[in-house]
Order: sequence, then structure tokens, then C-alpha cells
Amino acid sequence: MLVLGVPVSIKRPNDAVSPLGMIGGVPVGMQMPGQGGMLALPSAQVSATSPVIRIDEILKVDEKTTDDDYNDVKEDMQEGCGAHGKLVFVAIVKPHHAQGNVSLKPGDVFLQCCTTDDATKIMRAMGHRKYDGRQIQMTSFEEGKFMSEIKPLF
Repeated sequence: MLVLGVPVSIKRPNDAVSPLGMIGGVPVGMQMPGQGGMLALPSAQVSATSPVIRIDEILKVDEKTTDDDYNDVKEDMQEGCGAHGKLVFVAIVKPHHAQGNVSLKPGDVFLQCCTTDDATKIMRAMGHRKYDGRQIQMTSFEEGKFMSEIKPLF
């Protein structure tokens, strides 16, 4: 093909691999000599340490945030997370819950699961997802602290 009088050819790249697509200098998916199988990126396997999950500021709270906004997020968490593990209790922190407790932020969500295994399943299934355009930040929360300090607020 000629472009402005200059011959141009378009071909498929045969050596284009980004550094992120390589492990040990070998492109992901290529077989290494003398080894069976394919290379794959290792998956991060999250494991819960308690049956309680804390999701940091899933809802950005401001003066315009209504009770309906809190209820919508709570229902979304019950449906979305509850599809991957059994939930006992779901709570979203409102400004009046956070008063006097520096560790709580309005918009945080707490999920109390039946078992630690249920919490692990939820964290693995939902931890990589986004909610309202933001990455979900899930962490295990100490069950004793949840039962004594957080749950009584609700």
C-alpha cells in the first residue's frame, strides 16, 4: 500500500510481548523447553481469618446521602455476597454509628458469615470486583471485636 508515495506494509507482530506478560523471561502461555504444561500467572488465593468481613467505605457518604442509599447498598451486599456464602448479618455504618469510634467510617459494611469458609468464598468471589466504580476492599475482621463493639451498634 502506498501512503503519500511511501510503500507501507502492515503485518502481524510475531515478537510483541509486554514485560507483564512474562514470567522468568518466558511469555505466559508458552511452553518451556523440557517442561510439560503451560505457564500461568499465579492467582492470589485470599483466605479469611474469621467469619466477619469488613468492606471499607463501599459507599462514599456526604450530606446528600439518604437512608435509601444505605439500604440499597445493604441489599446489594446481601444479594451479591450472599450468592457466594451464607450470611447471618449485614450492617452498613452510618454517621451516628461512627461518632466516638475512630475505627469506623460511614459507608463501611460488615458481613457476618456462618463460617470462616463462607467468608473465604465471598472474599475470593467478590474481592476483585468493583462497586460504584471503585475497587472493593475486603478484609477479615476479628469476630470477638465485632460481637462486642460493632454488632451492638445496630
